[in-house]
Amino acid sequence: MSFPGSILLGQGDIYRQSSTKQHPLGTRGYTRDGRVYRYARNGAAALLPGMLIQKTAPHADDVAEPLADSTDWAVPTTSTTLIRLSTATSMATADFFKDGYFMVTAGATESGTGQMLQIESCPKTTATAGPAYCPEIFLREEDKLVTALTTSVTISLIKNPYDQVVVGLDAAPTGLPVGVCPINVTIAYYFWLQTWGMACMRVSDTWIIGHNIIYGSATGTRPGEALPMTSLEADKGSAIVGMADYIGTDGYYGSAMLTLAP
Repeated sequence: MSFPGSILLGQGDIYRQSSTKQHPLGTRGYTRDGRVYRYARNGAAALLPGMLIQKTAPHADDVAEPLADSTDWAVPTTSTTLIRLSTATSMATADFFKDGYFMVTAGATESGTGQMLQIESCPKTTATAGPAYCPEIFLREEDKLVTALTTSVTISLIKNPYDQVVVGLDAAPTGLPVGVCPINVTIAYYFWLQTWGMACMRVSDTWIIGHNIIYGSATGTRPGEALPMTSLEADKGSAIVGMADYIGTDGYYGSAMLTLAP
């Protein structure tokens, strides 16, 4: 499943969900008026319209691991790269990191440190020791290794930010804010998550027209709501998700210019 670039969303597309995957996660969709959406999959709880949504919390398998002792991680001569990890503890679920990222996070610069590549697939493996049973990672055709890797480097696997998204926790965020939900979304269903443009969002406290609205506030109370930035030092470090277009009332909905992913 290759990335189609940006998709012009048709009438009603942003109000549809599905149990089956129609596009790679993170695919950009847009409407003629300039609103932008990203194709996402919901996590383990139903979502409601107007909720501010965050990336799922880091998983135990997001940890860094060394590579396996093999030659499969050389600069490829074919379109797809196969890479093996040194342990069989990761990826207990097939394609858990599909559409996610493979990053070289430690080691000498000349060993390929700093590369970030997108994962095409990562088949399920058995919990048996030895390189022959280690998790396998296939990279996207357009995202091949450019520098050969050695077993002295360490890699990290990162889930796609739009995979298994959850309601924003605000006062105690466990992931990046990634968008606003436009519809009621069923558990584990796929949908279009709004990331840019005029949006209808749930309000916490009192918004002020033209002022920043944030995620991760020290005063946040209810999940899924955006707050106005205050003069508190803690709020100054919060993520800005957009600008208020409405004198929003606490617990209701307001209009905002969402500014997460254009």
